[in-house]
Amino acid sequence: MGAALVDFLAAGAAFAFGVDLAVAFVVGLAATLAVVAFLAGLAGLAAALVAFFAAVFLVALAVAFLAGLAAAALVAFLAVFLVAAFLAADFAGLAAFAGLAAFAGFVVAFFAAGFLAVFAGLLAFTAAFFLAPWGDFAATAFARVRVVEVFFAVLERVVATGVFYANHRGPGKPERGDTPEAIVARMTSRTIATSVRCVDGPTPEGAALERALDDLRRRFPGAIIERYLDRAPRLGERVRIAAGAAIVGDVELADDVSVWYGAIVRGDVNRVEVRERSNLQDGAVVHLGDEDGVLIAEEVVVGHRAVIHGARIGGGTLVGIQATILDGAVIGEGSVIGACALVTAGTEIPPHSLVLGAPARVIKRLDAAAEAFHRELALKYVRLQHNYRVG
Repeated sequence: MGAALVDFLAAGAAFAFGVDLAVAFVVGLAATLAVVAFLAGLAGLAAALVAFFAAVFLVALAVAFLAGLAAAALVAFLAVFLVAAFLAADFAGLAAFAGLAAFAGFVVAFFAAGFLAVFAGLLAFTAAFFLAPWGDFAATAFARVRVVEVFFAVLERVVATGVFYANHRGPGKPERGDTPEAIVARMTSRTIATSVRCVDGPTPEGAALERALDDLRRRFPGAIIERYLDRAPRLGERVRIAAGAAIVGDVELADDVSVWYGAIVRGDVNRVEVRERSNLQDGAVVHLGDEDGVLIAEEVVVGHRAVIHGARIGGGTLVGIQATILDGAVIGEGSVIGACALVTAGTEIPPHSLVLGAPARVIKRLDAAAEAFHRELALKYVRLQHNYRVG
């Protein structure tokens, strides 16, 4: 029936207007099919945008490309049908010409599909780049499908590293031209070589301070507790200082703070404050800059052999094993400073950040559950030091 219809149309066109117009009809039909394929590609692009706003970038790309391929396949199918119809009607010349025109339409449709897929991908990535802060909202809105979570984890890593740094500057991001020399220059600019002067003799308050320190030494046998001039440690309730730990100078440890074996807290040229329920684990070192004291807020976990030098650490933060945080750095609350990370002098880390590397960089944002876990970990050490103290 299809062959008879094509035969009728072609024969009618040839009879009324001549064979040339019949050929034009075939070319026009093939071109129409190509346009249909291109429009199908546009529909694929629309589907890609819908998929993108569902926060699934890879699905967006796949939908656009597959829609274009489907359109190209439709052109190929209709071309085969058209050629078969002309051959059945003994229009061999028209069949060959129709096949050539339809093949051209197929090629056009295929490349249109590829172009639209690439365009959809670039558009989705560009939009996602600038709409990254909405990632958590989109993921929640779409039930945090695993594909969505993986996509935004990758996207946030891209945004937080080289691509993002190439266009933006601010807290937690390295300065342009942040060479090793620039990092050293910032560190040395905060160090005052002449800040310490020799005293003429013992401080007048020395004897009274030593008596108070003797009480603390009896309270914490095996710990090293010393003053620096007239600066002496001050301890809250239920504090634990393990054997081999050293607390020196202007150091204030709030209630339920624990300082573990081999840790050193030295407050000589400035002051150190460690607030409630924080802990400094084995081998950690806390010291000062000439113009930068140390503030460790509440429920902070400082891992084994970490170094905090003249920095401020926000509450609910986890400082990983052997991490180093240098003078003037400010760590926002609820963050994670990864193991062996190096936070350079003067760096500001936004709250709820995962920070890795040397020099350290913000890798991704953390949610409230991460901070809650850090605080639970700090409370675990409160219970641990209680058992050491009273068990």
